[in-house]
Amino acid sequence: MAKQNSKKYMGILSKVIGKYDSISGSDYDYWCPFCKDDDQGHLHVNFYKGKALCHRCGYAAGSLKKLLQDLRIDLSEVEEYVEKIPAIGKFIKDLWKAEKKRKAGVITLPDEYNVLRVRAKDLMSKMYLGYLRRYRGLSIDEISSIPIGYCSEGRYAGRLVFPTYMFGKLVYFTTRAVLTGKPKSLHPENTDKNYILYGVDWLESTNHIFLVEGVFDTFAFRNKSLAVFGHSLSHEHVAILRKLRAKEITVCFDADVPVAQITRLCKFIAENTESTVSFMQLDTGDPFDNRHTIQRFIDRRIIYNQRQSLHNQLKELFVD
Repeated sequence: MAKQNSKKYMGILSKVIGKYDSISGSDYDYWCPFCKDDDQGHLHVNFYKGKALCHRCGYAAGSLKKLLQDLRIDLSEVEEYVEKIPAIGKFIKDLWKAEKKRKAGVITLPDEYNVLRVRAKDLMSKMYLGYLRRYRGLSIDEISSIPIGYCSEGRYAGRLVFPTYMFGKLVYFTTRAVLTGKPKSLHPENTDKNYILYGVDWLESTNHIFLVEGVFDTFAFRNKSLAVFGHSLSHEHVAILRKLRAKEITVCFDADVPVAQITRLCKFIAENTESTVSFMQLDTGDPFDNRHTIQRFIDRRIIYNQRQSLHNQLKELFVD
């Protein structure tokens, strides 16, 4: 399967950026599409490790999925892309078909979008990297693990841009103000978020899925979490969770979200999936703020299903 995946990825890359120029050990060297034309280096792609790096411009991708998405390649025909979570593939495709019939608009990244390069030398990239590394405390590996870009002009000028992909399709993007003022976040206009879960493409396993509010919160759980872009769930969200067949789903929202609201969401999930449902109560802040001690909160999470089962047993004993 690994060899088949390599051939598939290699074929796609060749169509988009041309055939590799040379081979260095395990690296296939392509002319880097992220470099400036007058100073173009080689993009070293290791299909075995699933990584890509250009020493000239500093572009880095911790996975081949990220590389293809940064190149804005439509991955809907790459079956192996979702081999770890096969149950969701056809379901997401069906959602897109329904969405296309319902809405004429198609999501595209802003024309001013630039891929963020982790070893870039230009001042603009350094400022955004400084925000992520110093202010947010993210490592190079974390930054290069998912698609991240920025805009210097246009409606999203001065903002980091986080594309949202589901099964290789760009379905949404959110932004975070860095070099500009309010609002903190800007999103595409007239977009229905009811069927969008950020992180589906990055799930390592569906055994235990953590539901969080925003993109940065997913870093607390790495490739085990999905962001709902808020603190509510739609029927479409729960339908996707049901198709993922997670053994356990844990809700972990910000500390200021009322417990009553969280338990209502747990009930909604429990009634519509076969997963064990639990929730975590943070003392302060959000999952990202608590990422270094998040295991402590995971260990003391409350299993909603067991709590409801006990409640129903007591009700039967004391209520005629």
